[in-house]
Amino acid sequence: MHRMPAVIFIQESHLGRVIFELRDDALSFSQRRFGRRIEGQIPLRRLAPECETRAISPTRPLTISLIGAFLSGGLAWGIVQSPSIPAGAAAYLAEWPGIVCVICIVRAIRWSRRIEYYRFNNIWKRPVLHIIREKAQAAECDAFVAALIRQIELAESDLSPDERAALLAEAREMPATQSASGLVLSRWKGSIALGILACLLPLPPPIRAGFGGLLLPVVIVLCAGGASLSVFSFLSKERGRWFGLIGLLLSLVPPAFY
Repeated sequence: MHRMPAVIFIQESHLGRVIFELRDDALSFSQRRFGRRIEGQIPLRRLAPECETRAISPTRPLTISLIGAFLSGGLAWGIVQSPSIPAGAAAYLAEWPGIVCVICIVRAIRWSRRIEYYRFNNIWKRPVLHIIREKAQAAECDAFVAALIRQIELAESDLSPDERAALLAEAREMPATQSASGLVLSRWKGSIALGILACLLPLPPPIRAGFGGLLLPVVIVLCAGGASLSVFSFLSKERGRWFGLIGLLLSLVPPAFY
């Protein structure tokens, strides 16, 4: 029996990488989760040829990340402002909740995006497959889903293997993979990054000593950049621009100490 080469789609998303391999009669997938490699295979005859396009907002992990950022940031602020803790020890102790705050903010940024995906059901109308449609891979993902639907329809037909292979050859041309490295950093993300850097830069004593008299100008430039990016994010009506308020607030914190 003549078999066509597999069609491979590498799904790159903030939820992780998943490798899909579409063959004549089955769809294989593999991914790493919590350090473990998970593999599976779905026979095409068990999939319904129809798929649903959906989008969700992961509010729960986003809320947890924001609460964690608020609590750890408040703890770092309280340590720095405490009169009972020496300045050197306070700067050292505040670094740890400050790092946790940064990690939580980064996670909140990642979870702030809506997730678009294709959902496939089995023949009993139960969801068994989700393919995430990232903006950077939209064309490639759409083409892969179209090829998958076509192949599911052919798997359910009574055509001979040679006839099926001939029809599959017509749907096997995939567009060039778009590189995710071409993504442009959103202004509100840059605002948060500069605001965090402006707040954390003056804390470690070695950095303060190393910069000397240049520390204040550097912090001012970072604060001005963070505030400007937040404003530009609103002016350009970026998606997620409300998170730019975090960068704006962070940019207003260091000037209060100088």
